[in-house]
Amino acid sequence: MLGAVMRALCTISDSGYAAQSILLLSSAKQHNPDLELFYVCIDGGQVSYPNLEINQLPLEFLFENFEELAFLKEKYDVIEFSTSIKPRLLKFLIKRNFNSVMYLDPDISVYSSLNAGFEIAETHGIALTPHRLSPSRMGADESLELNFLSYGVFNLGFVAVGQDSLGALNWWEKKTTHFSDRKPFLPQFTDQKWANLFPAYFETSIVRHPGYNVAPWNLDERNIHFRDKLVMVNEKWPLVFVHYSQSSNKLTNGNLSVLWQEFFPKPLSESERKSVLRLIGEYNYRLSVINKLLRVELQKKSQQNSAYLSLHRFRSFAIIGFKVGLQKDAKRLCHKLILLASKIIKINRTPKL
Repeated sequence: MLGAVMRALCTISDSGYAAQSILLLSSAKQHNPDLELFYVCIDGGQVSYPNLEINQLPLEFLFENFEELAFLKEKYDVIEFSTSIKPRLLKFLIKRNFNSVMYLDPDISVYSSLNAGFEIAETHGIALTPHRLSPSRMGADESLELNFLSYGVFNLGFVAVGQDSLGALNWWEKKTTHFSDRKPFLPQFTDQKWANLFPAYFETSIVRHPGYNVAPWNLDERNIHFRDKLVMVNEKWPLVFVHYSQSSNKLTNGNLSVLWQEFFPKPLSESERKSVLRLIGEYNYRLSVINKLLRVELQKKSQQNSAYLSLHRFRSFAIIGFKVGLQKDAKRLCHKLILLASKIIKINRTPKL
């Protein structure tokens, strides 16, 4: 349709986080049916899921030359590499004439419309969410705020960009190419801490919607409760997405991570704890279902590959039988078998009688 707004959502992971990526993309599509979905699997794994259309981009699409890709793979670990290519992915998609592009970490689940985040990016160029919207009330221990000074004011599990963001993306890409490390003695922390400079250098808007990027470090300021089929935050805001940071792998096995456990006893009330645990339980169940389906899909592919190899071997033996000078009837039988195997595995070259 002429003039229709085009929006894309993307994520990055390795094959080990394929189930989390599928859950993210499927939950986003459920509540935002017009979104186009993009996924980069950094180790080349091919991911598919029933009734979910995903544009899976080869990693090479994000690089001008192989040497640059090889340099980053050699320089960084998995997490550093995944974060280092985030600005490249956003730039690749925004150049394809989307009005706005949103990146979400694979360990996120979406619960309602993402329109507000996209609209802010389309108006201001860049949309970010801070780790918190208010000072911590976690008690005398101020380690939470000290962590933000170390790891960044903004949580880069979410970032949305509009058409006016190319200058920022070019700058960010240069920084993450060389400085996306996460070592404690370094001033930078992956791609995330560079975002501290966005509001100073580029037009940037902070998303202050409490339903965005709910996570363990802000649970005390986000009172979650269920209202019929809706999940609400602080009574009046719809829950948009939860960031199951440092938890989703453990949730696959039905366990909570230390990061989440430490925020449960205090200062959350019993009703708040129950609501959060319900969310986590539902996420855990959906993740386990997707994991099982993906394992079945991988098993099917493995069986298909085995059958494919067996047909190749069968065809090879038939060709040998055809060539060794068998009697005419046996030769005709070998030829028929060669034709049959070739048809199944789609090889058109067959010896002539």
